[in-house]
Amino acid sequence: MISLYFFNLFLILNRVSFNGNPYFLSQKKTTFSFIKAITIKTVKKIFEHLVSIPDSEWKMIAQYFTEQEVPNKGFLLREGQIARETFLIKKGCCRSFYNFDGVEKNISFSRENCWQTDIDSFFNHKPSTTYIQAIEPSTVLGLTHTNKKKLFAYHQGFESYFRILAEKKVTFLLEIMGKRNNLDAKERFIALKKRQPWVFQRIPQYHIASFLGISPTSFSLIQKEIAQTV
Repeated sequence: MISLYFFNLFLILNRVSFNGNPYFLSQKKTTFSFIKAITIKTVKKIFEHLVSIPDSEWKMIAQYFTEQEVPNKGFLLREGQIARETFLIKKGCCRSFYNFDGVEKNISFSRENCWQTDIDSFFNHKPSTTYIQAIEPSTVLGLTHTNKKKLFAYHQGFESYFRILAEKKVTFLLEIMGKRNNLDAKERFIALKKRQPWVFQRIPQYHIASFLGISPTSFSLIQKEIAQTV
């Protein structure tokens, strides 16, 4: 099932331009501690390497985003909801996971300057099959599907930004999929620590174990074994 997820994600992420009129299905509203307008400075910092426009126009662009505070263990998205926004993590970190018969299976971790959403739900307006949850108190910047299309229409630099982002995401996820299929537990542990060392500093061990497809006990044994060889 996870392999199918990555395959679908590969197809969706490569579809950066959109046509047709967007629509949204009703869903239960996700609750945040508070919502405030994002500053012009923050938005400009994200895109200015590809988008050159006057400061007066950045003020208008900033209106397409919302800055949202999410408490520890708060949800950006739940299974069954429509992903109305894609989120840039400004501060904090999050995890994305499935629920398989009551057992949570982590599929990714994201920290500052990473975008996070359920791609299939966001693009196709389908109920999400995943959850996105903050692991730390987090600040995120929300961008709706409609406003993302407005950015693309406003300046080609915005489309270039998200195309580059999609290419990097696909490469990263295909790498993860290959390692899950071809490496044993210890090798997956080492590969993750090399690729994303920050995960071991900020993510609880039981969440990392779930991502690696091993039990917390096996995680501890592998960690101890590796420590003894250093």
